[in-house]
Order: sequence, then C-alpha cells, then structure tokens
Amino acid sequence: MRSAPPPRQPDRRWAGTRKLHLLFRRRYGHVITEKILMSLRHRLGTFLVAASCALVSVGASAHAILVDSSPKANGTVAAGHVDIVFKYNSKIDQHRSRMTLVKSDQSETTLTIAANGKQPNELDSGVDLTPGTYTIRWQALALDGHITRGDVPFTVAAKP
Repeated sequence: MRSAPPPRQPDRRWAGTRKLHLLFRRRYGHVITEKILMSLRHRLGTFLVAASCALVSVGASAHAILVDSSPKANGTVAAGHVDIVFKYNSKIDQHRSRMTLVKSDQSETTLTIAANGKQPNELDSGVDLTPGTYTIRWQALALDGHITRGDVPFTVAAKP
C-alpha cells in the first residue's frame, strides 16, 4: 500500500500572500486558488519588468536641454561683435538646428551656425550688434530626433 505524500512546505518567497491564499482557497478551492495566485504573480512580474524598462528608456531619450549660454538669459553684453555659444546636455545635429536673432522691432535675422565637430553639444555663432534689446530664438535637434526650442533675451549696452 502506498503511503500518502509528505505535506507541502509553504513557499517562503510568497509568505505575504498567505492570507490571500487562504481566502481564495476557502472560496474557490485549491486548484483554482493556485491558478489565481500564479496569474497575480505573473502580472506583478510583468508590471515590474515594464516599469523598469520605462524608467531606463526615459534617460535614453532625453531632449536636448540648454545648460549654458553666452550671452546669458536676461544678461547684458557690450556693443560690437558678440560670440553666441549655446551648450546643451546632449549632442546636437548642428546642421539641422537653428538660431534666429529677433530685434526689438520684431525683425528677424537667421544666424549661421558654425559646425564644430570638437564640441558636438554646442551651437556657435557670431554677430555684430548695436545697443538695444534682442532675443535669440533657438531650435535644437538632438541626435535622438527630439526637437527643443527656446528664447534667450538679452540687452546690448553701448561701449563705455
């Protein structure tokens, strides 16, 4: 005569689900309870994997954010030749990005961006300016394909 199998030892990894297990077992029986709990564990595991992938991909597809500029936002520079340097947190497609100088009378001048392979996270340009208020309207295309835009207002003061 065969002896009864030894009683199953509870799985310690899922000790927190013991109350839920007993509740389902009373209500639905042992076989259905195992299927329900396995389904819940599977869904929780799938959710955790998806959430971790989403968090990792956020850092990989970041937009190009302006981290430093010359001239500074709301800053003042001397009249004459002004070097314009915008630094971003990621590499920029310098050929497809744009910089436009907007004068106080709202007239616009497209600035030529100097291609600089040694500084792939910068947009560089230069222009001769007279005293007044100006805004540089920029559009940067990051290498990941995201476009960001912004304005940097500044003032040009007469030379002392």
